[in-house]
Amino acid sequence: MEETTKAVWQETLQTRYQLLEAARVQLKKEFFGIDTVIDQVIDNSSAWFLFPEVQEKPVIVNLWGLTGVGKSSLVKRLAQLIRYEQRFYQFDMGSKNGRSSDIRNKIENIYEYDNGFPIMLALDEFQYARTINEAGMESENSYSRIIWELLDSGKFFVERNYHDLAELMDLQDFLKRVQRRDFKIVKGIVKTKVTTFKKMVEKMDHAYYDDEDAPALIPNYYQDSLHKALRERFEDREAFDEALSNLTIPRILEMIEKAIVYVGSDREVDCSKSLIFVLGNLDEAYDMSGTFSPDMDADSFHKESLKITVPKIKNALQKRLRNEQIARLGNTHLIYPALNRAAYEKIIAKELKAVQMRFRQVSGLDITLDASLHRLIYQEGVYPTQGVRPVLTTIAELLSAFFGKVLAHRFEKSIPADSLRFSVMGKAIVVSFFENGQNTGTFRYEPPLRLKEIQENRRDDFQAIAAVHESGHAILAARLLGKIPVKIISLSSESEFSGKTILENGVPYTLKHEIMPQAAMMLGGFAAEKLIFGDENRTDGSDSDIGRTTAFIMGMLKNSGMGELPANYNCRHHETWNQLHDTDDSLNQLAETMIENALNLATETLENEYELLLAIADYLSDERVLHREQFLEFVKDYGSAYFTKRSAFSHRQHLKELAEKSRETAVEKAG
Repeated sequence: MEETTKAVWQETLQTRYQLLEAARVQLKKEFFGIDTVIDQVIDNSSAWFLFPEVQEKPVIVNLWGLTGVGKSSLVKRLAQLIRYEQRFYQFDMGSKNGRSSDIRNKIENIYEYDNGFPIMLALDEFQYARTINEAGMESENSYSRIIWELLDSGKFFVERNYHDLAELMDLQDFLKRVQRRDFKIVKGIVKTKVTTFKKMVEKMDHAYYDDEDAPALIPNYYQDSLHKALRERFEDREAFDEALSNLTIPRILEMIEKAIVYVGSDREVDCSKSLIFVLGNLDEAYDMSGTFSPDMDADSFHKESLKITVPKIKNALQKRLRNEQIARLGNTHLIYPALNRAAYEKIIAKELKAVQMRFRQVSGLDITLDASLHRLIYQEGVYPTQGVRPVLTTIAELLSAFFGKVLAHRFEKSIPADSLRFSVMGKAIVVSFFENGQNTGTFRYEPPLRLKEIQENRRDDFQAIAAVHESGHAILAARLLGKIPVKIISLSSESEFSGKTILENGVPYTLKHEIMPQAAMMLGGFAAEKLIFGDENRTDGSDSDIGRTTAFIMGMLKNSGMGELPANYNCRHHETWNQLHDTDDSLNQLAETMIENALNLATETLENEYELLLAIADYLSDERVLHREQFLEFVKDYGSAYFTKRSAFSHRQHLKELAEKSRETAVEKAG
């Protein structure tokens, strides 16, 4: 017997393991750019899935990421793949309408159907479950206690549903009134004075009955409420109905009294054998999340997101939760990276393939989507900080929304076709009809191309000014700081009158000797406009650069100890008694000198790189984007032979060298 039990257990374990590994493989086929996250999710779920019976507390897995990267979809799909979709409960912590009632209803279902059994839970939009508000003050909500007890032991008490209690008391009152009347009741059916009885029933809130000629003593709705309260005492609904039909009114009233006592008592909900996914967006941890520009480089965002660590996540949580609550979330914090370009391209290809299949099912026609359409959807739909959702809506807007018009045109013109091809020509999408490989007609439509219109080369004064301005920034970043631009844009998607230079983020600190090169780079647009167009023809487009430069210099002097004294300075005020004050205006004068020197450095450098400045600006006056590889080609053809790399000084190496010399000296002295 023991051998048989052991064999069954081993077979069950092997089946579960194979199912979980198959889910790992399938998830990687459906979700792109997050293979590492998928591995972590599966690995952290394995003990729960393989041995849920021995679990005493919930397993908690936290998933943090930017919006639209597929956190909720991944967890839902996992539940399906491991056959837990009927035991999967999702709580929307961000739903403002009916949030408490939604949580209560789901907890009721857990208690009724899965209490004490292995289940999967998802606490979605968890950033809204905050207990510390924006002002840093504690704030509670109606569901807070339940959620935090769930995340602790998985067991908690909840009050009975007072709605159910009120219904049972209504039924009790109704039957007492019926008892005072002389009704003949057989097997739970009213046989006499039916009209009088029905008038009494009509006064109840939820009463209805299936048979008007032979109404039940207890209307159906109230039968359901009574059965719900006493479900545990009967084998099934049929047994309950049988018992109810054979009882007299006094006995039914006794049953209702027991149900009222039961419903009025607290119940323990047991989720100790659950797997809980905490899903949330933490903008505080993802510094780049506030940038909605489609001009930003997806690969750069992806690299930056990989630098986010668990301590940074916990620091972000401290702005929303108390420390003891953060502790209850445990240490399994999985961090979603921002999607890179390759991931977006795979997602677009997958979604377009699904569109092709749906169109074929509806129309019976094969559909080919040209590579130009893939590029257009990427161009229009990818906002690196907003994930997949803008891509999906773009596909619907540019493609799916026009299928009806395409088919209507074919029927109207009686065009024979067994296949279609969609391609992009200018601002239009061209649909070519084919029959046996022969072109039989075309149809053109112009979808709303919001970004394409904004990004279209205007080749006017605005683009020329931005081309010169951004070329100045880019050349100085490379020449003085060794930062090669990811891309230079002379027509930004965010404004029709501005450009943008996108640099990869470097180390999060500034060396003292880099202050002037950094400030010069910030003033590069101003210096380039003055150099190319002359002082009288430069524009007012450098206001934000000038502001950033001034704030940078003053911050270095007043806060970072980069002046003569390592001191903190502020304006004279009764609240700044513990700071120094620039009473003799010496810091302001020093800042003015530094800004002047930075501008001189920017101007001299651009004069030395004049041919390069002209070449890049000329190109950008015609084309809106210059990519990193193109920039390096221009440097090779027009730039100086030497471009600065970031300081070769290594603090670690310097420390090690000094320590080694110190040890050698100590040995010599000892010898």
